[in-house]
Amino acid sequence: MNQTSIIVIILAIVVAIVVVNYLNNRRKHHSPENLKQKIDQIFAKANSDTMSKKQFLLLLKNAYSGTHKEATYLLGQAREAGFIMVEENQVRWVK
Repeated sequence: MNQTSIIVIILAIVVAIVVVNYLNNRRKHHSPENLKQKIDQIFAKANSDTMSKKQFLLLLKNAYSGTHKEATYLLGQAREAGFIMVEENQVRWVK
């Protein structure tokens, strides 16, 4: 095998990994019911109705085993659904 065919094989593997990753992330869907349940668990463990936005994002990230970006997206989804209220750097649980 020459160098060109090795580069083509490596490029094909990289493209396959990118496509599989894209399709896997696209299938991820967070239902509002599941999000509400996770938020209830987070605040129940904290024994508080408020916490810092930074702490909430970290706990949400850990609950979903995701990235900070996904946790920020879920924070927005939870706020729009009325599960939480965000006031400056504080997150308040809406029961």
